[in-house]
Amino acid sequence: MCSNEGGNTGERVLNTWEDFQALLVGQGFFKGGVHRLYRGQASSKWGLEPSLLRKLRVFEHSDVRARWRQAREVEKKATATFRSHAPRYLEGEDLAFAMDGDDLQTWAVMQHYGAPTRLLDWTESPYVGLYSAVNDHPSEDGVLWFFDTQGFNIAITDIFGTNDLKLLVKESDDPMSADRTPRMNWYAFLDRTMERLFRQQGAFTLCSNILRDHKDVLLEVGKKSGIDIGFGWVTIEARAKSPILGVLQRMNVTGPALFTGIQGLVTHVSDMVMLGAPTVGHMGGQSNGGDASGGRPDAK
Repeated sequence: MCSNEGGNTGERVLNTWEDFQALLVGQGFFKGGVHRLYRGQASSKWGLEPSLLRKLRVFEHSDVRARWRQAREVEKKATATFRSHAPRYLEGEDLAFAMDGDDLQTWAVMQHYGAPTRLLDWTESPYVGLYSAVNDHPSEDGVLWFFDTQGFNIAITDIFGTNDLKLLVKESDDPMSADRTPRMNWYAFLDRTMERLFRQQGAFTLCSNILRDHKDVLLEVGKKSGIDIGFGWVTIEARAKSPILGVLQRMNVTGPALFTGIQGLVTHVSDMVMLGAPTVGHMGGQSNGGDASGGRPDAK
């Protein structure tokens, strides 16, 4: 059911809400003392690829350093363009974040509005992560990823001597680093935060190599350091998504609770449709979307 090789947790399969609760108990979630990040995705076929990486697949250079340089130049241009036009469209805290001069904060605003960035969204809440895994793509298995931030910090420090975010961004300008284990880190805004991040208990991971899947990097960090970073994932069968979504709705893990403005309403309507759809494999054309007995999740 679960392996532990090279400091990483293996894959499990969830079929019901009870399976998910058992997972949290096994992780010691309710005891506290362990800080994990979670990311739900609606399809188990997807890796942990930031939106910028998905857009940059058009680069086909055989020379990895040439691809690195081109990717970084595109990122710089996209960041500068967003900053230069942000005052025309943003106001308040979002504008302050975008114009702060810190790339990390500008990328966070870009990510919020759907622009491609190297950031990958995570949450401190396993319930929010599970919601993202089950509220879309009803005919596909979903997946919930997780890792232990404390173990991860120790592993990164063991490999690099530090987990300084500024060094990570600086190394992004050095294509000679392409053949080495990339620097990776996670962060959350603790002092001032955008509303969406606050509601979703959001955090990000980012990597010095824009072109690397974060799954591969997490596996590499655990293996190279030999330290257990608690990295793993659970697959949620398609037929379990709607029932699990129904349970989360009753816990107020909903679109309006997690998203602001019209996005919250649109997500709520989408969830209503999802809950009214027949479970995959269900015969007779009847809906069992509100029944928590046969659970199942998916994500973005």
